[in-house]
Amino acid sequence: MIRDGYSRHVAVADKKIIRSENHWFKINHIYSTQRIEGSTMTLGQTRNLLEYNLSPKDTALEHVIEATQMEKIFDDLLATKSDVTKRLILRWHDILFAGMDTNNAGSFRRADVDPYGGRTEYALWPDVIPELEILLKWYRKNRGTNPVIMSAIFHDRFEMIRPFIDGNGRIGRLLALLILHKDGYPMMNILPKEKITYIKKLEGSQTRGDHMIFLKWFVSKYLRDNKKYLS
Repeated sequence: MIRDGYSRHVAVADKKIIRSENHWFKINHIYSTQRIEGSTMTLGQTRNLLEYNLSPKDTALEHVIEATQMEKIFDDLLATKSDVTKRLILRWHDILFAGMDTNNAGSFRRADVDPYGGRTEYALWPDVIPELEILLKWYRKNRGTNPVIMSAIFHDRFEMIRPFIDGNGRIGRLLALLILHKDGYPMMNILPKEKITYIKKLEGSQTRGDHMIFLKWFVSKYLRDNKKYLS
């Protein structure tokens, strides 16, 4: 199993190596998740910003601030003992948009939202909190299920609810990582080059009412990305 192989790796590797792996994954994730949402920052610029506090001159200030805030959330993800809760979700969203969107930071949306060019129908705003509570209850009830499957289904449903005006994808992908990390599984990064397929699988899963569409893609990618732990 992947978890067994990963656990052996963590147990025998030098702690500096594990810290380095987590650090490099963090940089890659922040770069990737921002690019998926439209940032122009390169991987090198993201690394220079987070490691040396060197801000790129050709990037919107909001993307620079967002990257530094994402780093805070990721470090919290690695250190947190908390489960996935409504309070955690709101805290992360508040950190993400601190100083940039004071009207919406740390608050669930109070208006309906339409998809950008897609056919997905998101939850009406009065249903956001009830549907999120149903999702969290489902997550707690099914904690014994394989975390890779749980991560995929949770992310799919979270994006369907779309609880925020902005930041749903970034927070949703972080929550998917948390579900994996908390149960001792290696995390998985969705790359910018996978953006179109990733979005199509999410939309197909939601518009057709078949969560297996996204689940199959997610699990297949997870196995490919972590095959080294199967040996």
